Amino acid sequence: MPVVISARLMMEDGVPVGVRGVATDVSDINHAHQMIQISEEKYRNLFESSLDGIEVVSFETGKIIEANQAALEIFGYTLDELQEQGYTDLTPESWFLIEAAIFRDQLNVRGYTDEYEKEIIRKDGKLVPISMRRWLIRDESGEPVAMWNILRDITEKKMRERELERVNAELRGYAHTVSHDLKNPIHEVSFSAHTLDMLMDRPDTEENRQYISDVLEIMKKGLDRANRLIDNILALAESGQVPHDVRPVDVSEKIDEVLEERSVEMEVRGIRVLKDSDLGVVMASPTHIYQLFSNLIKNAFEYCDSDSPIIEVRALDKANGEHRYLVRDNGSGIPADLIERIFIPFSRGSSGQTGIGLSIVDRITRVYASDVKAYNDSGACFEFSLRDYE
Repeated sequence: MPVVISARLMMEDGVPVGVRGVATDVSDINHAHQMIQISEEKYRNLFESSLDGIEVVSFETGKIIEANQAALEIFGYTLDELQEQGYTDLTPESWFLIEAAIFRDQLNVRGYTDEYEKEIIRKDGKLVPISMRRWLIRDESGEPVAMWNILRDITEKKMRERELERVNAELRGYAHTVSHDLKNPIHEVSFSAHTLDMLMDRPDTEENRQYISDVLEIMKKGLDRANRLIDNILALAESGQVPHDVRPVDVSEKIDEVLEERSVEMEVRGIRVLKDSDLGVVMASPTHIYQLFSNLIKNAFEYCDSDSPIIEVRALDKANGEHRYLVRDNGSGIPADLIERIFIPFSRGSSGQTGIGLSIVDRITRVYASDVKAYNDSGACFEFSLRDYE
């Protein structure tokens, strides 16, 4: 049995003659201490093993006084470094007023907030989207002294949302194509068929035969347009598939192949193509490399409105193991109303034209875990990267 003993000397005439002692059973106290230690250990294990970031912020200093490993990984700091950072160091200014309202209307009123999304500034300066929820910590008198914050990195969630938005935009493009671009030639064929049926009941004259010939020509053109649209949709669907025939591809050879096919157009329009002598070798599908540069060069030929068209194909410096390329023309550039959605299938600019060539380029670069971007710089520029396919 655990006890606490207190004792004192018993004195007579200044001489110690004995000891008086008191023994107190402290079993319950020891048990309470053990339970506290167990509880603290459980809390510490939960705190450190949580996949969500957990931090404690002092109201006195406004700084983080404790954080688990998950929180440190999100912020990119060590604990000592994080404890030196203030709110303004870790939060973009655009969130100051938003969070002030959340503190006022939620945290101060009921002691906790709803889960909400915001951004934080990592040590490397990168903005990271997170979800956040906060709880007040009060002292014995009920005064708030700190707050718990639970945060989660939602970068992947945001990427999935953007991908979903992109897919939905593509679906809207398909719907538009089916309802409008494909419907028009079908309507022409249908109308022509009814007209042809009527003409067949008329007398066989030279004039009637000419009418029949004209109607058949309209039907032929409408069917050709419908078939081209269907082929384009199938080509777009196939462009995002995993490549099967992967080999080292000399990029210069594929571009020469594209230019050879367009040599007559280049001569008639006086188009000059300037390309680097060494564009490197990419481990990829030869078909994908051909499609990439074929669509970009075709787009430049079609939309470069310069009196003396010049198309550049350049190899940029490699970055993070990626091959990087630039295709540029010397025209007036990409219209402002189109540049933000230029890679969406069947996007229609102010000119009224639609297409899928740039959508195919976008899909192929994503197959190679890379991307493409469009901007204007002395003409329309398309910059993209490719990783060697493994």
